[in-house]
Amino acid sequence: YKKKLDEEMKKNVKLFDENKILKNYIEQGKFEKKIISDYTLESFVLPIVSNQNFTEEISNVKNLSGYIENYDDKIIVVFSKGKVGYLNKSDFINNILEFNIIKTDINEKIKFKKDILWTGIKDVKILDNRIYLSITEEIKEDCYNTSVISANLNLDFLTFENIFSSNECASINKRIQYFKYFNGHQTGGRIDIIQDKLYLTIGDYNQWELPQNAGSSFGKIVEIDMNSYEFKYVSLGHRNPQGLKIFSEKKKILISTEHGPKGGDEINIIELNLPLQSNNLGWPIASYGDHYDLVPINKYTKKYAPLLKSHKDNGFIEPIYFFKEGIGISELIKNYFSEDNQYFITSLKNKKIYVLEFLETSEMNLITSIDIGERIRDIIFDQDENAYYLYLENTPKLLKIYKNLN
Repeated sequence: YKKKLDEEMKKNVKLFDENKILKNYIEQGKFEKKIISDYTLESFVLPIVSNQNFTEEISNVKNLSGYIENYDDKIIVVFSKGKVGYLNKSDFINNILEFNIIKTDINEKIKFKKDILWTGIKDVKILDNRIYLSITEEIKEDCYNTSVISANLNLDFLTFENIFSSNECASINKRIQYFKYFNGHQTGGRIDIIQDKLYLTIGDYNQWELPQNAGSSFGKIVEIDMNSYEFKYVSLGHRNPQGLKIFSEKKKILISTEHGPKGGDEINIIELNLPLQSNNLGWPIASYGDHYDLVPINKYTKKYAPLLKSHKDNGFIEPIYFFKEGIGISELIKNYFSEDNQYFITSLKNKKIYVLEFLETSEMNLITSIDIGERIRDIIFDQDENAYYLYLENTPKLLKIYKNLN
C-alpha cells in the first residue's frame, strides 16, 4: 500500500506542476494594473513556456523562479532553468507584452539537472555590456556548488564562459548524522559588483561543519577579480544569503540578507576592509532562529549547530536587524522614494516589501510593509523612470511599481 501511495503522490505532484505551466501558457502576456496605498502596480504575466517548445518545456519546467536586470531601455529576464529573454520598458506604456528570446549555450555548457527543483540560475548582473549569472553547477555526478558564468551581451546569442567554480561540492546522496536531508535550497547565489570585483554568496547546502571552516567555500561570500578570476573569501558563517547589495562603494561595505532556519531571518553589514575572521556571521553556532521540528537534537547537533541566541557574546557579528518569525527574506535595495536612509527588503514567504530605516545606532527599524501578494524573488530600480521592477515567481510576473503623484 505504501508503494502504491507513493506512486499516486508522484502523479499528483506531476499533475500539479503541469497545471501551473498550463495556466501560465493561457495567461502569459496578461496585463494588470492596481493601486495600493501610495503606489501604482502594473504587471505582465511572463511566458515561462513557449509555443515552439511547449511539449518539452511543460515536462521539464518545475520551477517558476527567475531574475531581472536593467539593460538600456529593456528588462532582461533570466528564468532559473536557463531561458533568457527581454522586453522593452515601453511595453508598460502600451499595455502589450512583446517578449523576445535570446538564444544561449547555457544548457550545453553548464551541467545541472532540470528535474531537480532547486537547480539552475540564482542571479543576474549586467556591467559594461557583459552579463554575469550565478548557477548551481553539478561539479561531479549528483554533487553541486554555486558557480559564476559570463558572456558578452547581445540580443541574438550568448556564449558563456566559466569565471568561478569550486572544487568542493555537496552530494545530493549524502546522509549526515544530525539531519538526514541534503538541502539544495540553501545555495545562496546572489551577486553584486564593485568596480572590478564581483561578490558572490554561497550557502551552506545544509552542511553544518563547513560555514565556520575558513578553507571551505560553503557558507561564504566570495570576492572574485573580474580580470584575473582570482578569488578570496571575505565573510563566513552564512546559512543561505539571498540578498546582496553594495552599501558603500567608497568605504567598501556590503549589506546582505540571510535566511534563518525556523525564524531568525537576518540583515547584515560586511566590511570588506576587515580580515575574514572579523566578518564571521556566526552560522550555525549562533542564530535567532530555531531548528525545524524534524531536526534531531543530539550531541552532533549541539556541537556544530547549537543556535546560540547572541552573536556578539559568542564572538560573531550581530545582525543589524532580524525577523523573529521568518519572512522568507530575499533581495534588498535602497528605497529611492524616501529622503531618509531606508531600504526595501523583499520576502518570499510573506509576499511583501518591508520598508526599514537605518538609525543613528547603526541598527534598523521597521517602518511599514507593502503587500504584493506573490513571492518576490528579485527587485531592481530604474532611475530614468523612477520605478522599481520586481520578479514575482508564483505566476510568474514582471511587476512595475512607482509612487503616485500627489
